[in-house]
Amino acid sequence: MKNADEVARRSNDEGNTAYNAGNYDLAIQKYSEGIAAVPDFVGSTPILWAGKMNALKAKGRNIYNESTKIADADQKRAKFAEANKYFDDTLAGFDAALKIINSAEPAKDPADQKRRDSMKLGLYAIAIEAHRLKAVTLIDSTKADQAAALISEYFAMETDPAKKLAVQTTLGDIMRLTYNYDKAAAAYRTALEMKPDHYEAMAGLGLSLFAEGAAASPENKEKEQEGLNYLQKYTEVSPVSPTDPPNVAELKKSVKEAVDYLRAQKMAPQKVATPVKKKP
Repeated sequence: MKNADEVARRSNDEGNTAYNAGNYDLAIQKYSEGIAAVPDFVGSTPILWAGKMNALKAKGRNIYNESTKIADADQKRAKFAEANKYFDDTLAGFDAALKIINSAEPAKDPADQKRRDSMKLGLYAIAIEAHRLKAVTLIDSTKADQAAALISEYFAMETDPAKKLAVQTTLGDIMRLTYNYDKAAAAYRTALEMKPDHYEAMAGLGLSLFAEGAAASPENKEKEQEGLNYLQKYTEVSPVSPTDPPNVAELKKSVKEAVDYLRAQKMAPQKVATPVKKKP
């Protein structure tokens, strides 16, 4: 047991060093060695799994970034599949780590329980980010319901209002990017109830309403109008800037394209009513 604990400690340290150096393959190997040494110890195995999950997720993101530079369609699809496999492995790691915590003997003191709760929140955060990457890279739109379930569980455990708001917005993003526009709109509305001046949620809501309205046959002009109202408000409070990071620049591009389309349909924006903030 003492030897196994030492292997786990050393593997975690070496895994962290490799991860911080961007050597994700080595990090995955080291964390795996630690997990093999202590496969079901609630005190350390979930920590090793968290490290491995982060490394798997980062590796998948890197592979996706490589794929964007490939012109050949077949090679690009192969890279997409490889990246998605790493994201799926991240989610499998979440299931394994959470099972260890949930199957362990009850905590003997409040401090131990608090530590376990903290580990759980960390694991959920990594898994949710893996789901977000699946959606934002457009390589897997099949796990939206699974992502929603995880986010609901995380939301119920989290006590930090800022983190709850962030994950609520992430839910909207995942639903919008996986074409679940009605669920996306509902998630963004909740985020705006939590923080009425959350401009990214405002843009997401506008895009979701626009997409839902445009996808209807015939087009749902009422939804398109409401979407335009939110999109126009977003452009007023968050104009395009040369310092915008890529994800924000892409969002603003989508907003502009939607607004231009709706204006070409002879639609004019109307004033958006400010949502009433929910009491905590």
